[in-house]
Amino acid sequence: MDAAMSLRIAPGETVLWQGRPAQGLRFLPQDVIAVPFAAFWLLVVLLSGLVASTGEVAEFRPAAFVVFGLFLLIGLYALVGRFLVDVVGRRKTRYTLTSERAVIESGLLRSRVRSVDLTAMPEIRLQAGFKGRGAVHFGSTAIFYTMVPPSWPGAGQVLAPAFHDIDEPDHVHALAVAAQREALGGRAPKAGR
Repeated sequence: MDAAMSLRIAPGETVLWQGRPAQGLRFLPQDVIAVPFAAFWLLVVLLSGLVASTGEVAEFRPAAFVVFGLFLLIGLYALVGRFLVDVVGRRKTRYTLTSERAVIESGLLRSRVRSVDLTAMPEIRLQAGFKGRGAVHFGSTAIFYTMVPPSWPGAGQVLAPAFHDIDEPDHVHALAVAAQREALGGRAPKAGR
């Protein structure tokens, strides 16, 4: 077992697979929309600041300066910062599949462990990706949230738990489905559970 994983294994529970998401800079399909939007946002903020700074200022307004700074920071995060946060977040992420659970250990500043009981999942879904990588989702996500990148703040609250960007996702999916069936005594999971 990976020494960095702080997982506590219950009696009778066995580790079936451990892995990590792909490392390095990554672009998602959502970025086709998000990157141009962030660039446009930043351009508008910078042009607004330029126009405001070249005009004649009758009086100094600290609130306007704070709002400008806030909009500038949002634009910088959306264009560049979120990619850096994603790289660091994936570096600190580990996945474990046991005979009873799917466990995701992650966290930027402090470690968080999310454990999903395989018998409680109505579906375990495979999502193929590029270059033999993909994801295994444990449950479903409401359609409204499907475009939310996993690295965005609060994404863990609205996205179904998943092993993202893993090697051989079809193998991990087959292991998870087999473990779920065995944990359920050979029965298929009930929909809508």
